[in-house]
Amino acid sequence: MLTVAALASQAHAADYTWTDAAGAHAVTLARTASGDDVELKVSATLDGRPDWAVRDYVKACPVDVILDVVPKSIEMRDLLGNGRKQFLFAYKIGCRGDVSADQVKYFLIDAGTKYVLRGEEIVTVNGKFVDGGAAPVPNADLKAQPAFLRYMTKHWRGISMRND
Repeated sequence: MLTVAALASQAHAADYTWTDAAGAHAVTLARTASGDDVELKVSATLDGRPDWAVRDYVKACPVDVILDVVPKSIEMRDLLGNGRKQFLFAYKIGCRGDVSADQVKYFLIDAGTKYVLRGEEIVTVNGKFVDGGAAPVPNADLKAQPAFLRYMTKHWRGISMRND
């Protein structure tokens, strides 16, 4: 079972819950702002106990702060066929006053281990390439898990596109 609450406001939060072979999972996404600082925190519990967390920040940005979860990136999948689901999500991060590309971080969490694909978004305007698109780079854990790397690489382009 999956329960989803919509991302609603500037300080939005969404909760995702499911049960699998490992137990009952709950994930919370929260974006908070304080002055010129913005924080994104994604945290999870397993059977009611803290399991893992991802935090990122943009501090003292004098222009536009970008620290946004990509809604279509959020999913729970059993990519190993072992009855345990992985949680996937991506977010874009940057401080910009123009159309330049932001960084993209795409996470897959499995049993508390963070598999990460990092790269740059592809920016298009009216369907024409403008900026970005540097190839994503996997962390060492992701390089060592081919099933996860294949899945995330296959979905990277859709997650990293921005059409202004």
